[in-house]
Amino acid sequence: MFRFLPLKPDEEKEVCGLLPGKGREKESFNLLTRKVQIGGPDPLPINVTQDQVKPYRNGPTPPKVFCGVYSYEKNHHLVEAISQTWGWRCDGFLAFSTKTVENIGAVDLPHQGKEHYSNMWQKVRSIWSYIHDNFYDDFDYFHVSGDDNHFVIENMRNYLWSIDDDNGSKNLYLGHQYKTRGISLCGGGAGYTLNRAALRVLIKEVLPIRGVNLTDSGEDRVIGTFLKMHHIGCHDTADARGEQRYVGLEPNFVATSDGKHRFFQVLYNLWASQHGWKIKEDLISSQHVAWHLMKTPAWQKRIHAVMYRTCPIGTNLGDAFEDL
Repeated sequence: MFRFLPLKPDEEKEVCGLLPGKGREKESFNLLTRKVQIGGPDPLPINVTQDQVKPYRNGPTPPKVFCGVYSYEKNHHLVEAISQTWGWRCDGFLAFSTKTVENIGAVDLPHQGKEHYSNMWQKVRSIWSYIHDNFYDDFDYFHVSGDDNHFVIENMRNYLWSIDDDNGSKNLYLGHQYKTRGISLCGGGAGYTLNRAALRVLIKEVLPIRGVNLTDSGEDRVIGTFLKMHHIGCHDTADARGEQRYVGLEPNFVATSDGKHRFFQVLYNLWASQHGWKIKEDLISSQHVAWHLMKTPAWQKRIHAVMYRTCPIGTNLGDAFEDL
C-alpha cells in the first residue's frame, strides 16, 4: 500500500493518516515542503540568477558518502526506521550497535569501557577507527551521527560535491557550528562529516595520542577540540545566502522558535555573528541537510513522508499533496 516506506499497522495513522500540520511536523509543514528542496539547485547570493553563475563541482561525478549512526540494541526500532527512510540513500550505511542485525544494517562494535552514555567518546572513537580500517578507500566523505536524526542525503551529497577541497587534500570537518569553552566546533546534534584527508589525520595523528583512556559523554566536543589542536576547524556550512544547511534541531522547533530559548540562543547568536540574525524559515537553507530529535520510528517516517511525499492517494497526507 505504501510506496517505498514500509509501515506497521500502528504507524499508518501517525505517518499517512493525519492532515498536514497535524502530525509531528506541526507548524513546520511549509518549511519541509516549500522551503527545503530535495536535490535542488545550489542556493545563490541575493540578486544573482542561475544564468549568471556556473555551479562549481569538485569532480566529474558526485562524491560517495558513507553514513554511520551510533546506537544500541534497545534502539534498533529507530535503526530499522532509518534503514527504511534515509539510510539506504547513502552510498554506504551501518549502525554501530551492541548487536549485529544484518537486515537493518546494525553491527556489534566493541569499544573500551562500558556501553553507557557517559562513555560516548570511546564508542565514537571505535566507530571512526572501524570506518577508516574498512571503508577509507571506498568513499569520499564519512558522516557519523546519533540514531534520532533525519538527513536529506541528496542535499548532503550535492553540497559536498560543491566544496573546493583542493583535489581532496584539504582537511574538511563539516557540520552545525557551535561554540563551547571558547572553541567553535561541529555540534553532535546534526552529526559531522569528515573527508578522507581529515579522517586520515584523525586516525593517524589524533587518536593514537589524545583521549586514549578518556571517559566523556561529549564526544562532539572532544573530537572537535582534538581536531582543533591539529589545525582542523569546523567548516562553515551555510549557503551563499547565509542560511544554514546543518541545523541539528527538530523541524517544528526551528519553524516556531524566536532563537532566544536558553541554550539555543547561543547557537543563534553564533550563526548571526557570521550571517546576520535569522530565525524560522529564513534560518534554513533550501538545500538543508540535517534534522534531529526524531524520537520514534513513526516520527522519523512522518517527517520523511512529508518531505518525500511517499504516502499514497487515499490517505489524508497523500490526498493533501494532490491538492497542493
